[in-house]
Amino acid sequence: MLIAGAASTCYMSLGMVVTWPNVLVSHLLKSNSTLLGKSISLEPFHMDMAGSMMFIGSIPGYLLAGWLMSSVGRRWSIFIGALPSITGAALIGMAVNPTMIITGRFLDGITFGMMNVSVRSYIAEISDSEVRGRAGCIVNLTMQIGSILAVGLGILMAWYYVALIYGCILIMHCILVIILLPESPAYLAVTDKDERAIAVLSQLRGPSVDAISELKQLKTENQQEDGNSGYRSLLKRDMLQRMFVIFGLFFLCNFAGVQVLKANVSRILQAFGLPFKNEIGAVIVICLFLFGSFTMMCVLDFIGRRHVLMISLNIIAVSYGSLGAYVYFVEQGPHSFVGQAVTISHNGSNSTVMQTTHTRLVHIACRK
Repeated sequence: MLIAGAASTCYMSLGMVVTWPNVLVSHLLKSNSTLLGKSISLEPFHMDMAGSMMFIGSIPGYLLAGWLMSSVGRRWSIFIGALPSITGAALIGMAVNPTMIITGRFLDGITFGMMNVSVRSYIAEISDSEVRGRAGCIVNLTMQIGSILAVGLGILMAWYYVALIYGCILIMHCILVIILLPESPAYLAVTDKDERAIAVLSQLRGPSVDAISELKQLKTENQQEDGNSGYRSLLKRDMLQRMFVIFGLFFLCNFAGVQVLKANVSRILQAFGLPFKNEIGAVIVICLFLFGSFTMMCVLDFIGRRHVLMISLNIIAVSYGSLGAYVYFVEQGPHSFVGQAVTISHNGSNSTVMQTTHTRLVHIACRK
């Protein structure tokens, strides 16, 4: 569990990456200055891209992660995966135009995709089966803590400082954590580095466990029936069936838009016109994510993965069904209005707000 927690520290930075657009929106309502003392102009399109580009960048990140893990191992793939976001954080922190911010967010997305694969795979492979579920949940827990940290820091400092901070967290993770982590015994077994694999297994499982027997089991699990290992093993019928089930579950979970909600929670709260600061509302919403992650960590190894999955999907279905019904009946009701545009000037910047009776669609266009 200690090694899993150490490997998960990079997810604090990824949690900050996901919720960073909320900091950007909140700060630009007050000031459009940058770290270099220049003014920056963001249209609604740029705001949308600041949230979406990270998820676009995660696609090549996911694809690169599989190749890296099989080529250089799990540990070094985590190290390499952090480099794009470190560069992206520097670009965002020094940004003087929207292009630099959007490019930085794309690089953040590459790291997000690579880390999601490499860190989770690493934790699953080093953890003992009795605590594997809880160890995997540490990743989610750390991410939610990072999300709250980003919004909290956004109350105290500007968006560019928050970006530089999550870049520094990744740098510290690479320097202080990754170089001390042992390599995954599964990777060592597949690459026929048996002596190192036995040493790592003895370190992870303790002297009472037969490391040689576990090494043989790892080799067996990573072999095809013809004795060869590799991507061709994925084309077997039983593997394809399992992959389609997993793809369907991942599609459903990502299509639910949980990460998109976290990235745009401030803009959503602005649209509803809640009577408190957007930052406070964002912290409350992300705390609910934290509570969910902590609850899952406590019960996952006791009631099983399948039951937790069923409970989670039912909660999502009820929540989104209720929200959809509310929005539908409000917009179709007799008191719905198209809305009118109101321009608010604050500290030399203009904010255009579309107001309605029940909802407010907020479009922020910060100009000089």
